[in-house]
Amino acid sequence: MSLEEKILNRLIDKYERSKLYLSGSSNQKSVFILTSKDKLFDAYFSPSGYKVKDDYDKALLNLKERQYIEIRYDGDIPKKIILSLNNLDDIYKTLKREPIKETNLKEINKLEDLLNKYKNNEVLRAYLSDIIGKLKNNKVHKSSLEVFKKVQEHVRCIDAIMSNKEDVLLRNLSVKALGDSKQLESGSDDILKIYNLYAENKFESFDDLLSYFNISRNLGFIYLKGDITLKIKDQIVVVKNLGSVFALPTNMIKYTTVLNIGVAELLTIENLTTFNYFTNDDYLSIYTGGYPKRSLIGFLKLFKKYSGLKFFHYGDIDYGGFSIYLTLVKQSGINFIPFRMDIDTLKANLAFTKPLTDHDKTNLSLLSKKVNDPKIKETIDYMILNNIKLEQESID
Repeated sequence: MSLEEKILNRLIDKYERSKLYLSGSSNQKSVFILTSKDKLFDAYFSPSGYKVKDDYDKALLNLKERQYIEIRYDGDIPKKIILSLNNLDDIYKTLKREPIKETNLKEINKLEDLLNKYKNNEVLRAYLSDIIGKLKNNKVHKSSLEVFKKVQEHVRCIDAIMSNKEDVLLRNLSVKALGDSKQLESGSDDILKIYNLYAENKFESFDDLLSYFNISRNLGFIYLKGDITLKIKDQIVVVKNLGSVFALPTNMIKYTTVLNIGVAELLTIENLTTFNYFTNDDYLSIYTGGYPKRSLIGFLKLFKKYSGLKFFHYGDIDYGGFSIYLTLVKQSGINFIPFRMDIDTLKANLAFTKPLTDHDKTNLSLLSKKVNDPKIKETIDYMILNNIKLEQESID
């Protein structure tokens, strides 16, 4: 791109962001750049500027002769470059550039087609509606073509995640849905940000989002320990006799039968460290690994036939912990009882609590309004009032 084109493009960029262009404001009479403040002219004013001075002067004079700009000088130094508003059509043709409003209109039509395609997806519907609204109101200053390409990529990624209905590896899903094993991973920050902005349920990390939609980075296992006997295909496994944690491959769940449970209480545990250190033999302990995947839900449903069995869940006393608990109850259809996720536990471990972030406060406030269990609501409200949360690993 020539220096003349760079100068004109800089002026047109400013023009297309101006009130004069966007709203036809009569308060703004001109569009200009101050050479001393514009990076395009850094070389001109540098100690070695004498080497490029002639090039700049020539480019400016050529543009002035074509009546594309006006120049205000301080001595022989160009101080102010003013766009000629009477020759905009010629300037656009010279640059082979389309006015942003015309480009926006074309891209808006494409985005509206996408919106119609994904109208039943609440997250994508809200996201696309927002982008379309910003383009219509000229509140997007990037190239609308660039915006459309990025939005299209975001939509494909989010749809691939939210449409997933089975346990799958992240790379495999990325290849299947997008034709690229790394695309979902590379777009993780944008995907999480957009999802949390427009979805009702929020996630603290990309891995939590993946887990909620049954997506793993690696092959899955369900870790358990306690007095339970399983039949896996033709093999009998007495877990308590192993003297260690048993890892059940998720692809073996469909071949698994529960033959016997020697305890009256089942406890799911959110975090691996707590699971490893939990040693109460009165419980059958199962590690959830954050949000429960479809495979774990399927395994837990094997226990619903045991009418005398009580179900408990042990997680962080924070937004993520309660969100995981509620997801576990909803997806399994089992009335889990929160285990050490109450006000008494917070008080007993006050020295280990952490302050809430603004993000925590917002999410907990929203969660408090949706929770039906009065004890959980009471705990959440106590956390907000006292500005505290507690990680499971910190509990004494």
